[in-house]
Amino acid sequence: MNKTELKLMRKLMFFSVADAAECISQTRARQWQRYESGDAPIPADVAEKITWFTEVYTSMFDAYEEEVNKQIDENGIAYIPLVPAELPSGDVPRLAVECIHQAVVAQLKVDYLQDLEIVENQS
Repeated sequence: MNKTELKLMRKLMFFSVADAAECISQTRARQWQRYESGDAPIPADVAEKITWFTEVYTSMFDAYEEEVNKQIDENGIAYIPLVPAELPSGDVPRLAVECIHQAVVAQLKVDYLQDLEIVENQS
């Protein structure tokens, strides 16, 4: 994994540098900045963990998207889950799950608003 991939994966999940440092590498934010700037090599366990988090994000997003699409009401309002539907297995810090959940919810909201804009522009 290179520094650009690391930064893109962090941003995909809407993690701040501090959140990524705490949840993924159990380091301080400054150390995470060193990874992303290329000033320090990215440890293999950090690369594995952020890849795993990205897979959890994708899985959670797919499950939520399907659920949200089922729950759109007659006014076109989507109800997005406020808590994670399923927690990933393994030893995952609660903050990490909450961060991933919030990233998924944020992306669903963006997608939903973009869909509304497309429909309004077609009218």
